[in-house]
Amino acid sequence: MLLTQTIQKSSRIEVLAQIHEASAVIWQRNLSAKLQTDITQLLNQADFSKIYFKESVADVIWQLFDNQILRQLPDLQADIIQLVEQFAKITQATQIRFELSAISSDMCRKFHTDVTDYRLLCSYAGVGTYFVAPEDLSGKLTDNPPSELIQQTALGEVLIFRGAMAATAESPALLHKSPPAQQLGIKRLLLRLDTEGMDWVN
Repeated sequence: MLLTQTIQKSSRIEVLAQIHEASAVIWQRNLSAKLQTDITQLLNQADFSKIYFKESVADVIWQLFDNQILRQLPDLQADIIQLVEQFAKITQATQIRFELSAISSDMCRKFHTDVTDYRLLCSYAGVGTYFVAPEDLSGKLTDNPPSELIQQTALGEVLIFRGAMAATAESPALLHKSPPAQQLGIKRLLLRLDTEGMDWVN
């Protein structure tokens, strides 16, 4: 099957709602100076590793408002809450898995798709996520795509993509992987939101 363009990109936040007609959408944006200050301050906290919730959307938002760490970082807190609200509205999720993590190790070493419906990723620090447009591989999955086909999100950009449970013939699941933070000698700050999926058991 010959696929048309499966990834939509725009500098307007409204592009996120186009995930229902695409494999992935990217809100192309830059991080404000105040947001970058909050991000740096968080990563400089030696005891910070991650914030994690797996609850109803309303409870996740309440805990983000009440979180002692994020309350000291108002611009980062507001940005994260906005993304949670947008993700829940677009996917119509009633429960989500939320994770904000400082990452310095190598995570996903091979390209893969997720066993979930939808996922949101935003790299606040370090480097962005690697991905391959489905049409560039004619919809075929591989854990080692040609390097010339690999794309990468920029810092601050918001990526929402389909997992295997929401894949269709016209909009396949997105092949992606994490960059090798340890190999690159960097620390990432990554926001990840998931709708309910089979990998929740992990």
